[in-house]
Amino acid sequence: MAKPRRAWIPVLSVAALLPPAAGIAYLGAVSYRDERGAIAAHDERQGRAAVAIAAQISHEIDAALDAVDRATTVEVETGHATISAPLARHWFWIDADQKLRVPHA
Repeated sequence: MAKPRRAWIPVLSVAALLPPAAGIAYLGAVSYRDERGAIAAHDERQGRAAVAIAAQISHEIDAALDAVDRATTVEVETGHATISAPLARHWFWIDADQKLRVPHA
C-alpha cells in the first residue's frame, strides 16, 4: 500500500503548481492588455509632440531663408544687410560667378 501513495506525489505536485501558474499567466495577460492602451496613448502623445516640434523647426528655417532672401536684395541695393533671424545669423551669399559676396572678403 505504500507504493500507490508514492505514485500520487508527482501528480499532486504538478496539480499543486498548475493553478497558481495559470493564475499568474492570466493576470499577466490581463495586465498587458490594459497597459497596451496606455502605451498606445503615450506613443500618440509623443508623436503629436514630435510633429509640433518639427513644424516649429520648419517654420524657423523658412523664416531664416526668407530673411536671407530679403537681405540679398538689400545687399545689392545698399551694400550692407543685417539679419535678425537666429538661424541665419551666419549667412553667406555666393553669386552666379561663384564669388563670395557676403560676408565681404
